[in-house]
Formats: sequence, C-alpha cells, structure tokens
Amino acid sequence: MITKQQSDFLKLIALIAMAIDHIGLYLFPEVEELRSIGRIAFPIFAYQLTVGYSMTSSKRSYFNRLVAIGAISQIPHYFLSNEFQLNILFTLALGVLALYSIEKKKYHYLLLVIPFSFLCSYSVYGILIILVFHIFKGSMQFGLFSLSTILYSLSVLWPTQIFALLAYPIITNPIFKTNLPKNFFYFFYPAHLFVILIIKKLTLG
Repeated sequence: MITKQQSDFLKLIALIAMAIDHIGLYLFPEVEELRSIGRIAFPIFAYQLTVGYSMTSSKRSYFNRLVAIGAISQIPHYFLSNEFQLNILFTLALGVLALYSIEKKKYHYLLLVIPFSFLCSYSVYGILIILVFHIFKGSMQFGLFSLSTILYSLSVLWPTQIFALLAYPIITNPIFKTNLPKNFFYFFYPAHLFVILIIKKLTLG
C-alpha cells in the first residue's frame, strides 16, 4: 500500500509536470518539449484519484469538492483556451462517479459518465485509465494503460500523448517521499491557471 509521503511525492511530480504543460500550451506553444513533459501528469492524477477514492470516508464530499474547485478553475481555463471544454477536475469528478458505479454495481451511472466525459479534458480515455488503475494490477494494468494511451494518441492524431506511458514507472516506483499541505492540489490547480492567465494578458495581450 502506498504511503501518504509517497502519494504526496507523486502529486508533486504531477503538479510540476502539469504546470510545465500549461506553460507550454498557453505561453510557449512552439516548444513541444514542454507538452511532452506534461503528458505524465494526468496518468498520475488518475492513479491518485483511485488512491483517494479508496481512502476517503465520504465519496459524496470527494465528488463535490472536485466539482466545486473545477467550477472555480473553469474561469481561467476558459479564458486561456477560448473554447468550451471542462477542465481536468471535471474529468476526475466523473472518474469518482464511475468508480462509485462499479463499487455499488449501479452501472446505469456509467450512462451519465460516458456522454459527459466528451465535454471534459481527455474524454473517455480519462475515465478509462482511472478504471484501469482501479480494477487491474500488474502486467494487465500496464498492458491496458499502454493500449488505451496508444489508441487515444492515434484517435486524436496527437503522437505526443505517447509520452504519458513514462508516468507508469513513476507511479509504480515512487522512490522518494515528501509532505504536502492538506488540500494543496485543490489550491494549486486554479491558482496556477490564474497566474498563467495574468502572465499571458500582460505579455501577449
């Protein structure tokens, strides 16, 4: 079982990769290497969601917290992207709903999750790898994660997404430990988007 310090280390790696990714996407789109580094962020978040889901005492509160912070984050996300796509926190919230539907055998909830996922970052792929990390272990988990990532890369014609596979050895071997303040992720996500938006407006107009 992963320890809290190992979990915090994974969160830190994912947050750094995500920030680099968004800096590349919104400030330096010509630097593809920044986007490549950022590909490892979501798989780590997906895995961390399964850890958080198994440890939380209230699935409803977990879901509501993701939706609430996602709604706040949607403001800078919209002005940065100039398109209506729900940010990653909504993808993770749908992941919680998907895990709940599997756990409670209320599979009809998946009929809500799947169509709504098309409005969110990573779409069905995001929900799928959350389920893969939650349900499978070992070589089966790696195989399904790899296959899902390759198929997603091909379907969206985005070869850079293949770098998401580099997240797997980090997830399965968190060799370092750290401590993050409680709920640091929920503060960091909207905050870094607002900072990038301010910088973009000041420098690029």
